[in-house]
Amino acid sequence: MQENLAALMYPKTIKEKRRSQILFTALDLFLKKGYSGATTKEIASMCGISQPLFFHYFESKEEMYGTLIEIGTMGPKSMYDFKYNLATEFFEMCAKFLIEQFQSSSIMNKMFVFMASIRYNIDAIPDKYKDVIMGDDNIILTSKIIEDGQKQGIIKEGEPASLAVAFWGAIQGIAEIKYIYPSYKLPDYNIIVDIVRKN
Repeated sequence: MQENLAALMYPKTIKEKRRSQILFTALDLFLKKGYSGATTKEIASMCGISQPLFFHYFESKEEMYGTLIEIGTMGPKSMYDFKYNLATEFFEMCAKFLIEQFQSSSIMNKMFVFMASIRYNIDAIPDKYKDVIMGDDNIILTSKIIEDGQKQGIIKEGEPASLAVAFWGAIQGIAEIKYIYPSYKLPDYNIIVDIVRKN
């Protein structure tokens, strides 16, 4: 599945806009009803299109679900493309970008909640996605940055994986709170960075 993620997140053509609308309508339904509870008929109806037209954009519910998983796994991995010199800059860029996204658009925090929800109920998703979902690359990659920062003397002492869990756990918690309470103003990103930054 090679999805043009930019076209989904920032659609330009009418077809891209409709495909994006269907996908993020499905995201809402998957969050409320889970994979098995959401139907293509209901998704099509919520988008104001017929079920046959729905299948013009997505071959199946599984393809849609897989596209959302691809977005959910590639998003965090794209953070490691940030250019930085000091380890603290990586955490500043990540926290700032995500807090801004959570505050300005509901899609990003919904994606964080979606990815967490399917990890909680891993047996309910198609088998071919289970290994991708349960991978811990994010913690491993972040731990390496923390180790570098500890050598630089700018990241707190402590077990790198534990600090990585604390950082990403705070981000996850903020996404979930913003999803449940959308009117809440989110904290300054520096509060999140201070979880790992040496004072």
